[in-house]
Amino acid sequence: MIRQTLTESLLLGCAGGLAGLAVAYAGTRMILALAFPDSPNLPIAASPSLAVLGFAFLLSLLTGVVFGVVPAWITSHSDPAEALRGSNRSMRDRASLPQRSLIVFQAALSLVLLVGAGLLTKSLRNMEHQKFGIETTNRYVLHLDPAGAGYAPEKLPAFYQTLEQQFGSLPGVQSVGLALYSTLEGNNWGEGVFVDGGPAPGPNDHNGSSWDRVSNHFFETVGQPVVRGRGFTDQDTATSQKVAVVNQAFVKKFFPKEDPVGRHFGIFEQKYSSTFEIVGVVADAKYTNPRDEVRTMYFRPLTQTMSGLTDPNEAMAEGRGLYINSVTLFSERAAES
Repeated sequence: MIRQTLTESLLLGCAGGLAGLAVAYAGTRMILALAFPDSPNLPIAASPSLAVLGFAFLLSLLTGVVFGVVPAWITSHSDPAEALRGSNRSMRDRASLPQRSLIVFQAALSLVLLVGAGLLTKSLRNMEHQKFGIETTNRYVLHLDPAGAGYAPEKLPAFYQTLEQQFGSLPGVQSVGLALYSTLEGNNWGEGVFVDGGPAPGPNDHNGSSWDRVSNHFFETVGQPVVRGRGFTDQDTATSQKVAVVNQAFVKKFFPKEDPVGRHFGIFEQKYSSTFEIVGVVADAKYTNPRDEVRTMYFRPLTQTMSGLTDPNEAMAEGRGLYINSVTLFSERAAES
């Protein structure tokens, strides 16, 4: 009888595991179809890996054993004749105690899982509807690697201009933005900030800030508004005054009680504190983890680089920052279709 009960429990557990895998596979395909309705050949594998299959199989066996041993043990220690006659009620009550405990445990576990699923659903809904500081509708991000493609630094300006022209000529594309890295991708570049006219930061001062290098139409493309001053223009050339645009968090940290437009700051060392002139302030936006707070950020144009760097590490960092990683497109074609 114990063998029969365990066999039935294992069969039910394995059947449940197979049904769960089937539902997971079908659900994944359905989510991908709903998320990318115009991309039937999307290169995303929805098939479970061998590790997932092995884990599901072991979990099914464990479920069958755990929830089959206790009923089998209770059945083997019960007296059918006594149970039918209704005698020896105290022994029957004691025998049913493990059974009642198992039911209580199952109910408590189900309640915990339901509460966890509800909290996860609420968290996902909050993340979906939170304010990122940018527009996500009809925005498309492409990634590329100019360094891996062999582009030398002196050929990058012409290459970037060609990218903007070719992507901008696509039907429905309203604007194109190039960037060292795009928003909400978990990427982050940072440097220490040295304010012109201010004291040199001490070893315990937190003067770090994230930064990004972007094209003239990047803020317009991602929907990050300029709230003061201006963004980058064609007048910001390689030979003109080095400029920067900062976000509101940057202003609160480094210029809390003054107008930042027209002020200067630098990076790497205090001697470069007059390098960049702030020409505009953009609204705060999340560029790394959506769960994190908005970071202080400054932005530099693609057309300008720092010269005269004597430290090899600083020169190497400046050179790496010339190569963009992403192209963001703002297209209204999807909305029209």
